[in-house]
Amino acid sequence: MDQKNFMSFITRYREFDGDELLELHNRRDTLTEDAILALDAVLQEKGLSKDILSRYSETPSVETAPPDVKRTTQLSQSFLARVCQAAFILPAWLPVQHVVGRSGIQIGGIWAGLLAGVLIFVGYRIGQKVTQSICVSDNIGYQKKKIALWLLLVGVVFLYFILYGIADSFVAS
Repeated sequence: MDQKNFMSFITRYREFDGDELLELHNRRDTLTEDAILALDAVLQEKGLSKDILSRYSETPSVETAPPDVKRTTQLSQSFLARVCQAAFILPAWLPVQHVVGRSGIQIGGIWAGLLAGVLIFVGYRIGQKVTQSICVSDNIGYQKKKIALWLLLVGVVFLYFILYGIADSFVAS
């Protein structure tokens, strides 16, 4: 142990507040031996035991999580999940596309833009909730979740075309 390094770590760590010390304790595996010894000494000075710190430690990160949790998190952030979320915009956009566009309703551009923005937002949020519920479901495995996302995507696009046909037949008549 290098006494000079150890004392500089002690001096620096004494200035830390409880949150900073907790954060440093959470990433102690990245510290040098002198820094770990100094951290333990400062924690002991301040009356913070390792038991207390472990109770307030952060939850494990995705990297240290079990493989199923890691894969599920990656799936929920994947391109497929993002496309599924965005696909819900299609049915939400349908009223603007047909009712406003083809039926001859005259509304101002600002109102049409506002209506489109609200419907797109609502569609995307619904897509987020549905996609998220599939990705975090404990009842099915990773492969089934991935298949469910693909089926969801196909289903939403199919729903859009069905609604498009129905709306088109009402507007045309």
